[in-house]
Amino acid sequence: MSTITNILIAYDGSKSADSAIDDLRNAGLEASGVNATVISVAEVWLPPETMSDADLPTEGMRSHLDANLKTFENVKDSNARAVERVRNLFPAWNVQAFVTSGSAAWEILIKAGEMKAELIVIGAQGLSAVDRMIIGSVSSKVVNEAPCSVHVARGRVEVDGSAPRIVIAFDGSEGSDAAVDAVLARKWPAATEVRLVVANDGASRFDAEDDGFKAVVTSVIDRLTASGLKAQKSIIAGTPKQVIIKEAEAFSADCIFIGSAGHSSRLSQMLLGTVSSAVVTRAHCSVEVVKAKKS
Repeated sequence: MSTITNILIAYDGSKSADSAIDDLRNAGLEASGVNATVISVAEVWLPPETMSDADLPTEGMRSHLDANLKTFENVKDSNARAVERVRNLFPAWNVQAFVTSGSAAWEILIKAGEMKAELIVIGAQGLSAVDRMIIGSVSSKVVNEAPCSVHVARGRVEVDGSAPRIVIAFDGSEGSDAAVDAVLARKWPAATEVRLVVANDGASRFDAEDDGFKAVVTSVIDRLTASGLKAQKSIIAGTPKQVIIKEAEAFSADCIFIGSAGHSSRLSQMLLGTVSSAVVTRAHCSVEVVKAKKS
């Protein structure tokens, strides 16, 4: 289990983005030794730096460029405030600013690859049940295509100071093992509670009633408890998509850790309807989609 040292924080100036930053206080991250980059993307067209206003043929184009440049400067100012917000929360972190223009999702993914990010933090877009079902948002694209784990935050700007309550979706797969390892690798405060949720739908290749699988679940609980966490299991009949979300609500969870199913091709990355995608779009709380590191 390795600690996270490279974090990319996506920031667009919204309340959702502000709460995503504040939500990091409940994410079990290290207080020091972390390199964090706050990325903001102005979704406007800007010409090459070698081009000046005089190179544009019409007054309309020059006026449009001036408006885009103003937007870019506003985004830079917003990013600077976000950087300061992160530094105030984590004084021992190395926090850098990065502002660019283009498609937000693509720029986030490109930057994550360049800096070898281990975690991307992004605010969930949409607060209503209908909004959360919209597919094609920046956060959805980043979750589906990121090379690393993604923390989709639905945190509260005001944090009450109580210990975090974490749900881990578990089915015995490599992805759920990675979710467990991700929780164990964090530095959680005392009294942090973890609920290991297993959905017994009768369709999984892992039988929740099998003695061997029950032994695996018990072993995981023992590992979580040995690390100082208050751990319990919850084996519920039903489909994973429904069980995980309902249990997280009943537990008043701050975050759900769920393993990515793993994608072998770009086509499979684009397919919707996986358990992790459903949980990200419908959960009431933050969701961290854990992607196991390739050996």
